[in-house]
Amino acid sequence: MVVLGMHRSGTSAIAAALRVMGVDLGRNLMPPRTGINDRGFFEDMDIYRFNEDLLTRLETSWHSLDPALGERLREVSLTSLRRRAEVLLRSKLTDTSLFGMKDPRLPRVLPFWQAVFEELGFEAAYVIALRNPLSVAASLKQHHGFATGKGLLLWLQHSLAAVSDSRGARRVVLQYERLLAAPETELERVARALGLADRVDRAALADFSRDFLDASLCHAHFTAEELRRNPEVPGLVADAFEWLSRIAADELDLEGPEATRALQGLEAELEALRPLLNLIVATERSAAEAASRLAACQPEQAVSTSPALRKSPQHQAAKARLSRQWQNQKARRGGPRASLGGRRPEACDLSDAAEEIATAARRIEATQAIQGQANAVAAQRLDECRQESACLSQALQACEAEQQALREQLGEMTEQVHDLAGAAAERDAIVASTIWRMTAPLRRLIGAARGEAGLPRLPARIASAAAELSPDALAGAAGSAPKTEIPEATVAEVVANEIPNLIAIATYPDPSPRNGGRITLLTDTLGATSLFGGVATAIILAVLLAQHLGLRLRIATRHSPPEPANLGTVLQAHGIAYHANIEFEYAPTEVDSRALAIQTDELILTTSWWTTWAARRSLDPSRIWYLVQEDERMFYPAGDLQLRCQEIFCDERLNFIVNTTALRDHLIAAGMRGITSASPAFEPAFPSTIYYPERAKADRCRTFFFYARPHHPRNLFLRGLEAIAAAVETGLFPPAAWEFHFLGRGLPPVKLPHAIRPQLAETLSWKEYAALIRRVDVGLSLQYTPHPSYPPFDLAASGAVVVTNQQPARPPLSRYCDNILCAEPALDDLVRTLGEAATLAQDESRRQENHRSAGIARDWEAAMAPVLTTLAKV
Repeated sequence: MVVLGMHRSGTSAIAAALRVMGVDLGRNLMPPRTGINDRGFFEDMDIYRFNEDLLTRLETSWHSLDPALGERLREVSLTSLRRRAEVLLRSKLTDTSLFGMKDPRLPRVLPFWQAVFEELGFEAAYVIALRNPLSVAASLKQHHGFATGKGLLLWLQHSLAAVSDSRGARRVVLQYERLLAAPETELERVARALGLADRVDRAALADFSRDFLDASLCHAHFTAEELRRNPEVPGLVADAFEWLSRIAADELDLEGPEATRALQGLEAELEALRPLLNLIVATERSAAEAASRLAACQPEQAVSTSPALRKSPQHQAAKARLSRQWQNQKARRGGPRASLGGRRPEACDLSDAAEEIATAARRIEATQAIQGQANAVAAQRLDECRQESACLSQALQACEAEQQALREQLGEMTEQVHDLAGAAAERDAIVASTIWRMTAPLRRLIGAARGEAGLPRLPARIASAAAELSPDALAGAAGSAPKTEIPEATVAEVVANEIPNLIAIATYPDPSPRNGGRITLLTDTLGATSLFGGVATAIILAVLLAQHLGLRLRIATRHSPPEPANLGTVLQAHGIAYHANIEFEYAPTEVDSRALAIQTDELILTTSWWTTWAARRSLDPSRIWYLVQEDERMFYPAGDLQLRCQEIFCDERLNFIVNTTALRDHLIAAGMRGITSASPAFEPAFPSTIYYPERAKADRCRTFFFYARPHHPRNLFLRGLEAIAAAVETGLFPPAAWEFHFLGRGLPPVKLPHAIRPQLAETLSWKEYAALIRRVDVGLSLQYTPHPSYPPFDLAASGAVVVTNQQPARPPLSRYCDNILCAEPALDDLVRTLGEAATLAQDESRRQENHRSAGIARDWEAAMAPVLTTLAKV
């Protein structure tokens, strides 16, 4: 449990509260300091000293505004310090499984510690401490002498760094002012958010709230209105506090799209100020060097033009010492002796010292003036950037809306093209048929009888039709070829036109100097709406293989150009760090498309039967590893596509990696010869940093979730819709107590019984999807194929009760978690099981126990171990 917050933001009180919740803070705590923190810092001295050493190693301090600190913390040169940190952290968790770290330096050094957490396999959750920036700045001014402007900038840097670097983990924002006003309410909220509710001693928490927390802890207090109206406060600081305050008050979801966009926008504005922050840092260093030189010459000073320096203890001591030396000189020489110009030598020395000290003082004053100017420029630039960002944000929203409209229009046009192509093919087949030509006279007779305009008179039409129905005419019609304007094509061109996914990947030998081996992930797309499930799994597997085998990583897409930022989204969401370079290529499904450079020993990781087919046509099949995540034959009716898919599964030259042992066993039993018991299989992981319960307020409606995909027949959309309607009709989900969410592309507007209109979502970002899943009480996810799909596990790992269907080719999913209820896909059985789910969802203790005892994998690296071990031997 990591407390993140700026100095003087209430981090000590929060750490003390965590200790009441059962969090071990260590046995070597920093002692209280009278006048600064009378009740204690609740801060481990070993962690504090280590962070000081770390900052010293980087030649900086906690109060430096250095904007590049985060990047420097990831340097390879810090490896030895990371090893020290690992040993230190292991020692802290020797006697506990729940350790709390609190040090106000942590927001600035968190990237360093997160690398340590990952290396040790520790899961971190975060409490982000929030306090009014003016209160923080006033406290810093009182205790450290910092100017208000610097205090505000430090608050901004610490706060946004805490939010940015903790993104994707379990976390909560706690406002210090709200904690003091309603301690028990706020601490209960923190306990729920961090999953500590069952560890809290309510009586001890009440005692702590009464005895420890009171208004006397807050020495400087400013309101939000005072912050907004204060001319010294940059707009960026006020905006950041306003957004974080709304999150702390539960007015906004920290992981929701609105808060995410706003906070990322603030982070971008702060990043735009990097040149000014660098100027301030350089100015402060110059001032520190000048002060250091001044301090070095103070022991020899006897006179100073600065009143402040004259009063200093160092100045008084130097003056007394020089006075004694002067008296001794007088005694030895019989009194003062005049020198050139009537000045004594000692007086010359004193005058020189005074001149040097005055020069140093002027330098400090000049440096402070420069810093003041820099602060003013920075504040002005902050407001300019804020205004510019607002304009850009509006423009971006307009572009996103236009882009979405174009996507929808393109989708509609694509469907129309497919429909027209199908209709044209059917029409051409009919027109080319013998029966159509033979019945032409009859159609003309029928048209004549109806009196259709533009035709000859009836007697003439009858005569013409009779002539066409004569044996000679029919024989000629049967033997004649239909006219066509379609150009001739080769067989290969016809096949490529019908199934473009199977066009071979163009390749050429890689001529670049060898720099180790390489693995290439071949997938359709890295589009934001395609990152769930199989695509994310393929990305994770490719990254882990590259890390464990020491290979370079390349990702090649076929349906759309790669979007590298989306890869980072997947890795960050799953807590996987990858700092090496990644190559991206676009290899479209077109004849004569851009070729890929291929090494002779390159590993190719394919993600579907069609990418495998395209790769196999160009590359050595023994270098291809096909990640199988479904019996893809079931995507098609009996025909060419199903046949080709089966041919890939039966190709014994290829290598196969199978998502779940159940799917592997099914494919082996189905006679797919390429897949054997030696083919590595894995069970997917669902990290607790993404998938965890997020219980809402008691008075909120419960949430029902339907994984609805109308255009994917295997997801049984219509049967699921029928089951939900019947369950609502029979009173299993009262409208006043439940809200309904449907997720899937192409959802039709639908009204359930009792005029319930579910909330429809066609596309969600990863974070939006995870935020929704975490508050679901009952979910329905159907899959009529051997692989169970991911949504049942997403939901169960997040604490929901899930209803899914049984399937002969896979074992019941209840073996993973008792909150997964399996039913026959018959309507009555699904409705009955939905009723059981509603009952279980309201039995909180049983539901939570089922979640705690679940056997769902949480760590991707451990889940992929069989695959990594197998490929390491290749």
